[in-house]
Amino acid sequence: MKGSEEKIPFFELLQVAIGNRDKLSRTLSPDEWEEMYDECKRQTMVGIGFAGVERLPQEQLPPGRRIRQWAVKADKIREQNAKVSAECVQVSRFFERNGFDCVILKGQGNYAYYPEHLQGLRGTGDIDVWVRPCYENEDDNLNHNHNANLNLNDNLNDNLNHNHNANLNLNVNDTQGKPCYDTEQSSYDTGLQPYDTPSATIILNQREARQKHPVRAVVEFCLSVKKGEYVYYHNMDFPILKGTAVEVHYRPTWLYNPFRNGVLQRWFRQEPTPTLPKGKGQEGKSSKVSKVQRFQVYNGYRIPSVEFNVVFQLLHLYKHIFEEGIGLRQLLDYYFVITSYVTLRYDTERSSYDTQGKACYDNLNLNVNHNLNPNPNPNLDLEPLNFGTLELIKKLGLEGFAGAVMYVLQEVFAMQRERMLWEPDEKRGKKLLEEIMTGGNFGKFDERYNWAETTNGSMEYRGASYAFARFRHNARFLWNYPSEVLWEPVFRVYHWVWRRFKLWRFE
Repeated sequence: MKGSEEKIPFFELLQVAIGNRDKLSRTLSPDEWEEMYDECKRQTMVGIGFAGVERLPQEQLPPGRRIRQWAVKADKIREQNAKVSAECVQVSRFFERNGFDCVILKGQGNYAYYPEHLQGLRGTGDIDVWVRPCYENEDDNLNHNHNANLNLNDNLNDNLNHNHNANLNLNVNDTQGKPCYDTEQSSYDTGLQPYDTPSATIILNQREARQKHPVRAVVEFCLSVKKGEYVYYHNMDFPILKGTAVEVHYRPTWLYNPFRNGVLQRWFRQEPTPTLPKGKGQEGKSSKVSKVQRFQVYNGYRIPSVEFNVVFQLLHLYKHIFEEGIGLRQLLDYYFVITSYVTLRYDTERSSYDTQGKACYDNLNLNVNHNLNPNPNPNLDLEPLNFGTLELIKKLGLEGFAGAVMYVLQEVFAMQRERMLWEPDEKRGKKLLEEIMTGGNFGKFDERYNWAETTNGSMEYRGASYAFARFRHNARFLWNYPSEVLWEPVFRVYHWVWRRFKLWRFE
């Protein structure tokens, strides 16, 4: 299965899984099913592939031995998803108890847009959490936490590293560490029990934190918990869970082009924290109100809204073509994000609009009928309905890449044209699809580059050989995306200085 044309049966299986096809165009041989399974592993889509197998007619099923092994893998994926989802609640509660506002990015949050039969079958990864100091209701926090301090148990880090049950004491039933948004709309009654670990009280000093840049406040807090972690421009590792990596983002993502990155970061900051509803004693407080509701509560933790994800996850895909590669798992996430976005715009039973033009969803609908035509009037212009989403994508110079993504979604997942927010770009799309199928998930199978060798076995050590390999990798996209390719070396130098001299202290 070398070329995209030879992978058509694999694409058809994915289309069966998501409900855009009833069966494969032909019956596959046992050897072809082995290749199909291998491709599912390369793209980290074993669970999604199994969902397609479950929907095939009897005569097209793979050999019984392969089905049984596939089913076992799918069950393990479901168990892992349940574990990671529970950990998302715990990580969220930890930051909320300590005076931070946090949102789970990508990963587990994407299940809000998946149909019911696919939930739990998406391959899991690490936990990405966007963390910011919570300045809403800060007077109450100051009064409540006036005796709190940053004193930690000196052995906390050792306990976290060596205890077999090493996790933070994240008591989901703790009523004192209430989140900074409306608790009536965001129940955390999940039935989870706190991990049996040493307790740690680390309350953010609001008076001190509000005088700092949000990036500095988050970095200093995380370093106080886990010393010696490597700080990147947009995130840092925060190893507080056993078996699951946690990445703390103080910037959701970024662009190499400094001018476009400035536009993007201002957009991320346009709503500092979710606004408390009226009737909670907050009527007299001023707060910036965005045109769209940027966050929702799902499965006990907060995730970005569909409107936010239309922009953010497109940027996530875009960044990864310059950072080793992307896989079909991320493209499937974006397929469901766009489908949910367009469906909610035209489904008046699930979406209504208040006088400020803000989308108000009673709850995220987990069983959206993705087979319905979400746009009853194909001639209706989407621009007035998306509150500037397409305009922002244009300002960021992402229209060409967005068209390439639409082409891939059309070819791989059979996305209907009326659901697309941009015109498919066949030329860019074919190149993007080739990169995806060659490199597999995150480019791990791209034999043209061995990033481990150029980093000398350490991600902290990125010398000249790594920089050259990175530029050679990105040069393939120079014609299609010149801005990011040409600005990447400049940003690399700036990033080295930023890390070397800890410039986050002066943000």
